[in-house]
Amino acid sequence: MVLDTPPTVEVIIPLGPQSMIPRSLIDDLVASSIPVIVSATRPPDTDLPKGVRWISGPTGRGHQLNLGIESSEAAWLWMIHADSVIPRESATEVIHFSQKANWQQLGYCQLAFDTDGPWVVKLNEWGANLRSRYLSQPYGDQALCMHRELWHRLSGFKTDLDRGEDLDFVIRAQRFGARTEVLPITITTSASRYRKEGWLKTTLHHQIQAWRLIRNARRWQP
Repeated sequence: MVLDTPPTVEVIIPLGPQSMIPRSLIDDLVASSIPVIVSATRPPDTDLPKGVRWISGPTGRGHQLNLGIESSEAAWLWMIHADSVIPRESATEVIHFSQKANWQQLGYCQLAFDTDGPWVVKLNEWGANLRSRYLSQPYGDQALCMHRELWHRLSGFKTDLDRGEDLDFVIRAQRFGARTEVLPITITTSASRYRKEGWLKTTLHHQIQAWRLIRNARRWQP
């Protein structure tokens, strides 16, 4: 008898209460033969392709990421936001990263904003990639890839934050000795929030929130 073995890498997609199922993203991942867990707050409203598991739990991205990781047996977890678009070769690059990295390395993708926002978000895109490379502070929309051991030693993602659980995790991981590493992947994410809520207002809000998160996360003791 041939026994099934746990996958090396599994994707976790947290899905908000009002978010639509990211069909295109899921199809691209399934086509790459990488298993997917959709961690949502409701039952699925349609059939899912083979290789995709749907789990339901409490609202909140921290809760959903933790539940997704707890439900996976993979050593490496790749967390992708539902409004993201990835190149077809992405899974191959992530698997290659998982084969050479140790548990204290935290992978992330280069960021690009989609065309559904104002043109000025190119400044945010430029700033995010510089911040990630030189300050080692990637955000969750850059598709963090981590080893289960790192997640375990940090006691998972915080669940008492409205937003920013990803940045909080990155800062705490650094205090634990983890190093960030950029992957040869550019991930595209929606910029619609900048259009709906205003570019300046949204940018300032994100910067203030990030400063507070970083300040609090740096107080964490391993």
